[in-house]
Amino acid sequence: MHAALALVYSGEAATAIESNADLSYTVPKEGSNLWIDSWFIPADSTHKENAEKFLDFLCREDVAMLNFDYVCYVTPNQAVVDALDEDTRNDTTIFPPDDVFANCTVYKQLGSDTTELYSYLWKTLKSD
Repeated sequence: MHAALALVYSGEAATAIESNADLSYTVPKEGSNLWIDSWFIPADSTHKENAEKFLDFLCREDVAMLNFDYVCYVTPNQAVVDALDEDTRNDTTIFPPDDVFANCTVYKQLGSDTTELYSYLWKTLKSD
């Protein structure tokens, strides 16, 4: 018996499983990171109105559905969730149950000193 593991985001896992039913996705019982893709407008933006229009565009149900279909990530757009078929809404790869989130944590910014140390260590590791 052979097994292979990969660290993948849930959207990529859902897409892979759709192509190969022998694959599965799980979050370790110990937990994992909770990641969030976010859009924001910098406070000093010189095109704030256009940025707001772009965000409004992304939040339109039809556009948000296209985005969901492309990336298969959880969507905060309730209209999109409501429009999904039952199998997709119940797919725990895409929509994990609350108890999975209970053991997940958001990575925190550790400050510039730690970031510089990580960068140094990564470069050292890669150069060996």
